[in-house]
Amino acid sequence: MKRTLLVTTAIVLAASTPIFAEGGFYLGALVGGVVNQNQDLDGSAGGLTISLDGGADLSIFGGYDFGKVGKLGSLRTELQFSGRASETDGATEGTYTEEAVFLNVLHDFTLSEQSKWVPYLGAGIGHGKLEYDDYRANGTTLLNGSDEVWGGQLILGLGYQLTEGARVFADYRYRNWADTKVSDVSGRAVSIDNASSSINFGAAYTF
Repeated sequence: MKRTLLVTTAIVLAASTPIFAEGGFYLGALVGGVVNQNQDLDGSAGGLTISLDGGADLSIFGGYDFGKVGKLGSLRTELQFSGRASETDGATEGTYTEEAVFLNVLHDFTLSEQSKWVPYLGAGIGHGKLEYDDYRANGTTLLNGSDEVWGGQLILGLGYQLTEGARVFADYRYRNWADTKVSDVSGRAVSIDNASSSINFGAAYTF
């Protein structure tokens, strides 16, 4: 009888124990494919529009998980260091790059105490250096410069808890920047808007 009671108690405790760490510091990395919106060069001769090939994102991040903030899930914040690069498409040649830092706030939703799946939503504000490296058309340089601006991003993702501390995830991120201000080769001021979507895959470990 005592043995049966002990076994039953152990099963109940195991069933009520979350399968992931309850808060703490974490580190991670992600890689992603980027789809950029066309770049409108307002102020340039003819009001040029530049299209970009698909690009890549490589990011590392570190943050703190505050644990549960109610019945719906947990809250975490992180610093994301992101580098992106894309080549221009069509009749133009050149490389567009982003070097950015984002402060993200994310909410992990609890499906159940025993579910290994962790859907999450987030948003971030960041500052970045956006560079237009040697934009050319028919051998003629159109633009070669950079600017530093503020931007924001929205995040929608799904994680899977491999162990108590290790998680893999996939997410979608929409990123939008304030217009950059650069000068073309003639010295004319050019305003350029930049926005993109990315699908990312990564992993994180909570200590």
